[in-house]
Amino acid sequence: MSTLLATTLLAGALAGGRAADGDDVVLKRLYPKTRTIELEAGAGLLLNPTFVDTALARASLRYHWSETWGLGLAASAAAAKDRDERGCVESFYNDPLKEGGAPCHAQDDGASLEGAKEMSIGPAYPGIRALAGLVLGFGDYTLAYGKQILLHGAVSHFDLRVRFGGGAVLSRYYEAVPTRPELKESETDLYGEAGRPEPRAETSPCLYLALAEELHFGKHFFLAGELAGYVMTSEGRGIEPFFVAHLGLGLRL
Repeated sequence: MSTLLATTLLAGALAGGRAADGDDVVLKRLYPKTRTIELEAGAGLLLNPTFVDTALARASLRYHWSETWGLGLAASAAAAKDRDERGCVESFYNDPLKEGGAPCHAQDDGASLEGAKEMSIGPAYPGIRALAGLVLGFGDYTLAYGKQILLHGAVSHFDLRVRFGGGAVLSRYYEAVPTRPELKESETDLYGEAGRPEPRAETSPCLYLALAEELHFGKHFFLAGELAGYVMTSEGRGIEPFFVAHLGLGLRL
């Protein structure tokens, strides 16, 4: 009798597991995606800056024809702000009045400008790319759909997505200029920001790969987070990778 009961319970558990994994559960999702449109707006930060900090504002549109697959378009506008390191390098030791940023002051107080024949005291201009914008087309694949418990009871429904595609990177590129040790400190129009070369506007192709999560709330809204990697190519510099973290708020129609 005990063997028969155990066999019956095992069969019931296996049958229940198959039912839980079937299409009937997918059809009862609280936040279905089939034949839906998603609109999202948000902001992002460049994660691997060199001499400039870059913030991005992004808008995207996605359409899902199934619970798994969708297509999307996204456009971003970027704003770049110089870091202190850029001002330091571009002025180098030609800053006896300490008009540059704090890192320059820590390197030299200006006294070495007199008679420093054995060292370079001229400004240097490394090659710097400042992002201006991004335009993307991509596929959207849902890896997982589920729910999680937050704050000892609050339930959050989420999607985990992989996005892949390509597009164009709009940027301004500042060509590298060799160090110029012959400059004098009085030639203020030839070093620092005043001596910076004029940037060249470029539009370059790129590949895009991202991992994203959406947290659903209300009936039509969601919070979105994305970690994205981009690989662009440009003439003279070859392959250039960069990474961006995005946060956004979305509406599902």
